[in-house]
Amino acid sequence: MEQDEELRELFTKKEEYGPIRLDRYGRFSYYLSSQRNVFEPEVSNFLIKEGLNPEYPEGRKFAVCLTHDINFVYPGIMNTAARTKKLSKRASLYRPLFFHFQE
Repeated sequence: MEQDEELRELFTKKEEYGPIRLDRYGRFSYYLSSQRNVFEPEVSNFLIKEGLNPEYPEGRKFAVCLTHDINFVYPGIMNTAARTKKLSKRASLYRPLFFHFQE
């Protein structure tokens, strides 16, 4: 896969790093992607063609791997503080953040 730059960029989703435009949540938008056929496992097909023979538990024919998008691993203290302040303001519209119990 190292020799095929297009396949390597697809595998690493290079287009999502340093995009020109992001959506309002700071995410890469699908409509900007060059990868339009999400139902064609190009990287997996390449690996199988090259000799990969996956074995799944209990002789199953396939496996499912559920993942989620991680936009940052460690956001930094300033980002965390800003997000906390923003969420605190939003939460205070609905319910008090602190409760005082009297005995």
